Amino acid sequence: MARILLPTDFSENAHAAAEYAIGLFGRTGHDYVVLHAYSDLGLNNPMLHSMASEVLATAREQLEQAVARLREATGAEGIVGRMENGPISMAVRTIVRNEGADLVVMGRRGLAGAALFGSNTTDTIRNGDIAVLAVPEKVEGTVLGRVLLANDHAEITAASLAPLRAIAQATRCAVTVAHISKEGAADDRHWDQGIYETALVGVPLRFVDHPGDDVAAAIADAADAQNADMIAVLHRQRGFLDRLFSPSVARKLALESHLPLLVLAQG
Repeated sequence: MARILLPTDFSENAHAAAEYAIGLFGRTGHDYVVLHAYSDLGLNNPMLHSMASEVLATAREQLEQAVARLREATGAEGIVGRMENGPISMAVRTIVRNEGADLVVMGRRGLAGAALFGSNTTDTIRNGDIAVLAVPEKVEGTVLGRVLLANDHAEITAASLAPLRAIAQATRCAVTVAHISKEGAADDRHWDQGIYETALVGVPLRFVDHPGDDVAAAIADAADAQNADMIAVLHRQRGFLDRLFSPSVARKLALESHLPLLVLAQG
């Protein structure tokens, strides 16, 4: 059983991401928490209290509607709604640290997002202590044949790979571990395949090398070459994340518009 957080701003993107999560993991056997973060600005101010209370009541009603809609759309059990004060990234962090959770699944962009990644998704990935699966608006179904996991030959733990294994087991997909290296760079290090074979036991594995001077573009190229349906990276690969979150890289990563991105926490 997994506990999966589904942040929502009541946008269609958030609803689609929640449906995608349930499509991946199934309608039964998991806890799905539809999470809405709000600001309590004005609740303690007599001049603004009435207006703030009304806004809060409206948000509660919208959350109830979002949960009901998700239940109707998926038929899933174990869906609950939850409201937390503060930015969504901080709400996620608090829940993870105090109660525990296994994965966050959220849309890449919210109501006002025009960039490749919305600010809430960016902040949750950067500041959270949990794996985040960012789902694009036009992802095509939940049938996964292969996930591309980018590797930089640095140390990795089984705990970091646990969410990827859960997804691979739920969907019966394969994983290609791709070592991304600069063109012509000498690299005498060898694959430590044992940690992957242990942490991803039962998952069909393939190991490949993929050169490229730009990490973000190389990962996208590798995913294309391997016919991947999802990309997974480690949170420590900040250079890749920084480039990916930059608007200027959007043209270079056209492939990213339809591939979910799983950012694994460093365990």
